[in-house]
Amino acid sequence: GGADAGARGGAGSGARALPSPPDAPYLCNMAVRESARGKGVAKALLGACDELVVEMGGADIWLHVRQNDPVATQLYTGAGYRIEATEEKKAVMFFKQKGDGVALMRKELVPGGANSIFV
Repeated sequence: GGADAGARGGAGSGARALPSPPDAPYLCNMAVRESARGKGVAKALLGACDELVVEMGGADIWLHVRQNDPVATQLYTGAGYRIEATEEKKAVMFFKQKGDGVALMRKELVPGGANSIFV
């Protein structure tokens, strides 16, 4: 498995109309090899990202998830992420399906804390 977690300066990351805060760590591109799924690898990756972000001075971490991916949404919700906002995908002709779009999720790592990664 693998994941990218880091702080991104400037404009927020993710969906153009639904960016993460510019001063916040953002998790993206997390993937677990199909043969390793269901063995706790994704939970371990999320835990390692949490530790890294706190070590770097972060107070929370953000990510985007496709709304039509219930397995990923359940993983992140179970790990403590909460949906902050959603964005529906624009219809392409008449083929828009329910649940298309993305959700912006946030996990608070340090209650009441502030991100100091860019300070």
